[in-house]
Amino acid sequence: RQKLIELPKAQKKGLPGLWKHLSSLKAKDVFQLETPAIANYTTGEVMGVSSDRLAAKFGVGREDQDVFAKRSHDNAAAAHAEGFYRDEIVAYKGSSEENGT
Repeated sequence: RQKLIELPKAQKKGLPGLWKHLSSLKAKDVFQLETPAIANYTTGEVMGVSSDRLAAKFGVGREDQDVFAKRSHDNAAAAHAEGFYRDEIVAYKGSSEENGT
């Protein structure tokens, strides 16, 4: 994957740079599946690592995070039930419900 990401840089070096880069590719560089990760593009840090680091830095425990998440979901469900999102949701197959959530 990384070699394919670097391809535009190689193209800027002209045909010799492009040839050198392409000849270094192996089948696994092109065809091997990679599990997607939601990573920050500048640090490469994935969300879980980032959230754990920030929780530790600011002293937010797991129970506090769970309480906050539940409150957030409850608020979203109430807003949906009260029609707050009515103008923002397009019905799909006749339903504007979000998979029952």
